[in-house]
Amino acid sequence: MKKFFFTLTLLGLMRITNAQWIPTSLNSENVLSLAKKGTNIFAGTNYGIYRTTNNGISWDTLNNGFPIGNPVRSMTVSGTNIFATADYAKIFLSADNGTNWINPGDTGLQNFPAGCVFADGANIFTSCGNIYLSVDNGIHWTVAANGLMSDYAPSFARCASYIIAGTSDGVAITDNNGALWTPVNNGFPYDSIGMMYPWINSLAVSGTTIYAGTTGEGVFVTTNYGTNWDSINTGLINKNIRALAISGTNIFAGTPSGAFFSSNFGANWVSISTGLTDSSIYSFVTSGDTLFAGTGTGVWWRKISDILTGVETINGLDNIKVYPNPANDKITLETTEMYKAAKIFIFNTQGQMLTQQEIKQIKTDIDIKGLAKGVYILRLNSSYRTALTKFIKE
Repeated sequence: MKKFFFTLTLLGLMRITNAQWIPTSLNSENVLSLAKKGTNIFAGTNYGIYRTTNNGISWDTLNNGFPIGNPVRSMTVSGTNIFATADYAKIFLSADNGTNWINPGDTGLQNFPAGCVFADGANIFTSCGNIYLSVDNGIHWTVAANGLMSDYAPSFARCASYIIAGTSDGVAITDNNGALWTPVNNGFPYDSIGMMYPWINSLAVSGTTIYAGTTGEGVFVTTNYGTNWDSINTGLINKNIRALAISGTNIFAGTPSGAFFSSNFGANWVSISTGLTDSSIYSFVTSGDTLFAGTGTGVWWRKISDILTGVETINGLDNIKVYPNPANDKITLETTEMYKAAKIFIFNTQGQMLTQQEIKQIKTDIDIKGLAKGVYILRLNSSYRTALTKFIKE
């Protein structure tokens, strides 16, 4: 079999090909929120809730007991229960997979537009004119906002022992279920008049790393529970981040200008909007190898593995080579001086990282004897930039 040299493509100059976004049969609604429960995907729209059990081939309307015409801005799953917010109608609960909905009581909630609802085990948090906590499935709510600088939270997440709240004035954390919140905003910019931190639309967590999607300032990351935040926006052409999702080591950002993807922890982003006829993205959810996006015209889907493997070389800059290709026992990575002290990562086509090693010289041999036959992604990470290529193990 012929052997070929493969040149790595720079992430900042690459294009995703061979696959694109595909519309589901829910293609005429403004989809503000998405949630996953088992193999079911739920879509919250301006006019109600829908469910698919077959990855979007068909959708069921789920409005029995739910107030039609109230935007469903957030949904969350707690055990066998699903909670959904409805503007000015507060919180609704379904215990039968969305077939029927009830208002549990809402005792203690104010009559404000409901923001995010978030389940952390049996504890349910919501933002509804303040931050509230319910421990009895939404029947009773108590204020849990001590220490917060804002009374509105568009996003929540769990990271280790902390609940994270993304508010209209930065981020706060609590380790006691909201009895006391601590603002953690070092690294976030103030607004134009120096009064407030960014509006945090979305949060995503990978291990102890927290990503925050803001309005107007892009994506920020912290690895120390918010003690310090760093901006990670290279390649993002729109910094209004409405949605974030994580699958393995891959991060996805949804904006009014489409979807973006980073395979190097946010150091660089590339657009993955091919096929979208409506680039305004409001929500994401992942299910196995599938990424679903809620847009202004319904739900779209795309295979995550296609995003990782559909890399087309645009420009072979930096003279980086991987050979032989295909290979049996080892491949050789040939780089330049600027990539010394970089790291090599190898992924399978499902996005799972299989091995990594450091580069200590210009030419590096990589042992692949332990890999099964197939196609793999090699990623080169350095402080200079990131590069990707495919190779074949025979």
